[in-house]
Amino acid sequence: MAKGGAGKVYFVLYLAVILELLIIIVERDEAEEHLIQKQKESMKIVESILSQLQTGAGTESISTRPQDEITLQDASMRVAGGPQVKQDRLYEVIVGVTDVSTADKLEGLDPAEAAEKLRNLIKLANVQELDYQIFYHPSNAPDRAPLFPSDDSLRKMRIDFSKFSEGQEFGEPVDGARWKLLALERLELQVDQVTDYRRPVYKPTLQIGSIARFAPPNAADSAFIYSQDRTDIEAQNNGGRYKKRFFVVRFQPPGQPGWYKLRFASRTNRILGVRTDIPPTEVPLEEKVYLGTVQLKVKDLLQVRKNIVEQLSGIPIPSSDDLATGKITVDEFDEQIQAAINRIKEESPADDPKATERIRRLELYSYLAKLLAPGAAAFFDQNRASYAINVRVVKPNIPPPSDPVVYAQDTKYIFDRLPRVEIPFTASPYDPGKLPVVRSNPNLPIKVIDVGPAQQASASSDPTAQARNYKLVIEQSVPAGDYELVITHANRIGKTTEKTIQLKSFESKLENLDDIRANVENCYFGTELEILPVPADGKKISAGQYLINAIIGNEQSQPVRGLQYRREIPCGANSVSVDILWEDPDTKERVSLLPNGPLQGTPKQRPPKIITSDVKFDQIVDPRVPVVVVKNIKVLPPIIDVGGAKAGPNDIFDFKVVVQKADVSGYKVTPLNPRAAAGGYEVDLRLDGPPLRRGKVEGNVTLIVSAKAKNKCNGEVSADGKAVINVPITY
Repeated sequence: MAKGGAGKVYFVLYLAVILELLIIIVERDEAEEHLIQKQKESMKIVESILSQLQTGAGTESISTRPQDEITLQDASMRVAGGPQVKQDRLYEVIVGVTDVSTADKLEGLDPAEAAEKLRNLIKLANVQELDYQIFYHPSNAPDRAPLFPSDDSLRKMRIDFSKFSEGQEFGEPVDGARWKLLALERLELQVDQVTDYRRPVYKPTLQIGSIARFAPPNAADSAFIYSQDRTDIEAQNNGGRYKKRFFVVRFQPPGQPGWYKLRFASRTNRILGVRTDIPPTEVPLEEKVYLGTVQLKVKDLLQVRKNIVEQLSGIPIPSSDDLATGKITVDEFDEQIQAAINRIKEESPADDPKATERIRRLELYSYLAKLLAPGAAAFFDQNRASYAINVRVVKPNIPPPSDPVVYAQDTKYIFDRLPRVEIPFTASPYDPGKLPVVRSNPNLPIKVIDVGPAQQASASSDPTAQARNYKLVIEQSVPAGDYELVITHANRIGKTTEKTIQLKSFESKLENLDDIRANVENCYFGTELEILPVPADGKKISAGQYLINAIIGNEQSQPVRGLQYRREIPCGANSVSVDILWEDPDTKERVSLLPNGPLQGTPKQRPPKIITSDVKFDQIVDPRVPVVVVKNIKVLPPIIDVGGAKAGPNDIFDFKVVVQKADVSGYKVTPLNPRAAAGGYEVDLRLDGPPLRRGKVEGNVTLIVSAKAKNKCNGEVSADGKAVINVPITY
């Protein structure tokens, strides 16, 4: 029997019957010789069918040449009578899927069974996902694209393009450079939105860069789409059977010569193993898997796997349970299978039929393990494939352009305090007698200034055809708001082109000015000055255009570019000045975003911290000495300089204790002799009043404890550090 094609279909039709026969035979008395022989014969048939099903690939063909060439079109080529070069290409990507037309009947099934079968038909008959990947290499080799890693090499290198960023390079250098990913888009089957397996719904679920940038301007929304019409035509030609799905790609290169690789990576469902959402330890024995349209039950496959494991006794094989539970990956599982195969080859004579049989059973065991591991069927070769088109892009050898062209930024962001606005642009061809013209809405007083040639013209070229640099100039500040500037440029025969620039002027302010001011005006020696400004640009302007000019003491430092500044304040600094600036990237003019110039602050010494959590009270013992001793008042020295340098015990002074409130009936409470002691500070509380009688004195006293610290570097004295202590009084 042949591998693949129509022959494979006939293999599949017998599989369910043969498996049933196998299970019946296994369940009988295995001691009977003729039954054992029957079992072996059936096993061979089943194994042969499963092995046949392991061949094939997800992508059948792409209806275009595997290598193409596009010549970049110059503006002058669009002049009437000039050479016409087709810039864009339409490629059809054809992905083979399972023909389910012989197994799509739902009549007679209960609703739950019908829904499950329909969902599986949708998966089998459609592409699960298709990635369109655009790569670039600057090689100018005329007849071949630089070598690109094979699928096996990419897997071994563990390269996953879906986790790349735009412009990321990979692989070894080839022809002096490496391939890099320019854009990627994934179309994914939306199973829950499909009611007819013939009419799939695809949506983009992953985008890196923009594939629209590599499509004709009129095809931005159709750069990569599923074609139902083309698929239906193919199905009609095949007697109504949907065996292929057609996707359409519109490609037009940017103005950069070199080699472009359009790579298509598909994932289909020709084989549906155990679903991903089923826990490995809870897979129902009646759960079904699909080999094409043939349904097999998990319990039957487990029986086949059991017999194969017994036949592989003595051969170190990876655990299928470890694969199912995720303890090892599919790649690790395959590596261990390959290691076992290599070991058999090394330990067996060449052409040993027993070795060949063991290797065949190892491969079958690997196949069954992936079928039974939730989600692992996605790694079968039948379910994934890739194909690539190499496109060489070259520059044309033509006369200089003559059509008018304007190149300028699409958007210009400024602040309303910028005293002069300049917007550079380039236009060609150059006409000494004419300047490009500009209009704005709302109206602004704009001038067009000729800056000079965009590049050095050669002696043989026509200087009037060269690109020319210009700039738009507004000799005043622009009030906050949105403006539209339209540049019109014409060539000598009156052909015109327009370029629109959106000008956005923001208020010159910070959204968190109060926070910045508080940080500057309340700064302390040795602690960090943190400046995190939030400009009123709605995050439209790059952080690299902002500068924070912070001057601490007499330090003359360069402004820090960005929107964050952190630095400790040394004890030698006597002042802090902070200005937040925006720099126009075109003119390098700087504008302060603070209303009244730089914020000023004077560093202060942070007060000590008073800890009262371990305070103890020695109550009155002798009525003749009516004193309560408050102990273990801790005073922590504050930071005084950078690097976490702290004050010492001798730098703490002016320890005071004041009674805020006393509630001891008939007695006045007076704090006496506040002093340093072992374990911290302490103070005596004396009760003045009538003689004390045991059991008759009870109340509470609230104390305010304070202390100052002196910065030994600069002599600066802190404010009071304070704490409250509630003292119970009993006798």
